[in-house]
Amino acid sequence: MSAAIAFLTVYDKVGNIAFADCRQSHDSYEVNEHEDHATMTKLNVTMPHAEFIAFDYRLVKNMKDFTEHRTTLIQDTDCDGLAFMTYNGQESIVATELKSRFSTQKIKYAFTQITFSFLKLHAMLSLCQDYDIDNMPLHFVVACKCFEHKHQEDTIQNILEKAKMADPTSFEAYFLSKLLKYGRITTTLGEIARQYGLLLNSHLAGKELTMSLQVTKNYADTSVTYMV
Repeated sequence: MSAAIAFLTVYDKVGNIAFADCRQSHDSYEVNEHEDHATMTKLNVTMPHAEFIAFDYRLVKNMKDFTEHRTTLIQDTDCDGLAFMTYNGQESIVATELKSRFSTQKIKYAFTQITFSFLKLHAMLSLCQDYDIDNMPLHFVVACKCFEHKHQEDTIQNILEKAKMADPTSFEAYFLSKLLKYGRITTTLGEIARQYGLLLNSHLAGKELTMSLQVTKNYADTSVTYMV
């Protein structure tokens, strides 16, 4: 039994399409922005020959008893999509968030939404048969509109340069500058958790994951494709 099937068995309500829009698909799936006034509306996640079981933001929405009612550090945020991906017998988790405007604050918050959404999902999965985080690759993906114009790009680069001098461990200096340069980087949960003052156990903190920033080709585009 896969961890995804065990998850759907233990949490038998989440498979209802009305709960979190649970859908199964081959090769790709769509993540849709649910905010009414968003101009970045769709992310297509693709991996040829992969199988996906995908959920929308409602899967981990409003878990305050686990988060805000127990701690000031674990935020009760939710991201636009969470999915199990199976490729060549290997299960992965893909967590995604869409943003309609490029700003350091928005990108930082997008990864905050993803991080705490995953931690809530991890807490649920820890009860499930065949869930082994050591053998489950993680992908944190933010999709965003590209820079609107050169002035915005220059402003962002200036912010990042100042952040590197002021605090090399800040999100802007440590993560965002690399994401803008490479698009996709490898990090650990512990390095991300450090941004929020979380003291994760060494097993969880050492878990490697992929962080990706996928931007549109043109500012007017409302959707983008990401290949895992």
